[in-house]
Amino acid sequence: MLIMFFLVGFVFFMQSSETYAAEFNIYEKSGYSVEEFNAMLANTNLANHGEAFKNMEDTHNVNGIYAMSVAALESGFESRKLNSSNNIFGMMSKGKLIKYSSISENINAFGSLMNKSIYKGKPISKIAKTYCPPNATKWESTVCAKYEQFSSKAR
Repeated sequence: MLIMFFLVGFVFFMQSSETYAAEFNIYEKSGYSVEEFNAMLANTNLANHGEAFKNMEDTHNVNGIYAMSVAALESGFESRKLNSSNNIFGMMSKGKLIKYSSISENINAFGSLMNKSIYKGKPISKIAKTYCPPNATKWESTVCAKYEQFSSKAR
């Protein structure tokens, strides 16, 4: 009985994430204020970085909640200590993790990256295949789930 419930719950989660992903446009601004972003980031290792996500959203037209969701997945900032590279998105160059002078600089770089032709205008399912090729489906589902979690904190 428990296994059946787990499987039904898992299928429901996968269906709801896939449905949500189909409607999810990362290039649509969230409309949230700095204060609302900070509320979503409260009790995480990125508390009070709401302004950086809001600035990235305004500058690059990349949804700030989407960016927070990718960062949460890639760095585990909700529960793990951040590393000294200030790279919360796991961004790499020539096979090495890029170091940033600040988290704000990394957030801005992520917005810029999402506007490069490899990602620009593509749905999250296509972005996932390039951003995290070995685990694209899981990456997409997890980002969408995190997006829902952060959004519900702001409501």
